[in-house]
Amino acid sequence: MNEKIEFSKRLRDAMVKAGYVASPSVLEHEFNLRWYGRSISNQAAWGWLNNRSIATQEKLQVLAEWL
Repeated sequence: MNEKIEFSKRLRDAMVKAGYVASPSVLEHEFNLRWYGRSISNQAAWGWLNNRSIATQEKLQVLAEWL
């Protein structure tokens, strides 16, 4: 299986398990509350959830701590 597909599946599953709706707007909002760098866009969140891209190592750490 492709790494992007696996990442998106794990991210969606983790969001649902944590009680969130796995949507780009929810991901964008919740991630940006916890990230102290430049905010991610809705398009970036969409890409993470839809097999288009994988978050950078620093952003993966924030996702892991949150979820």
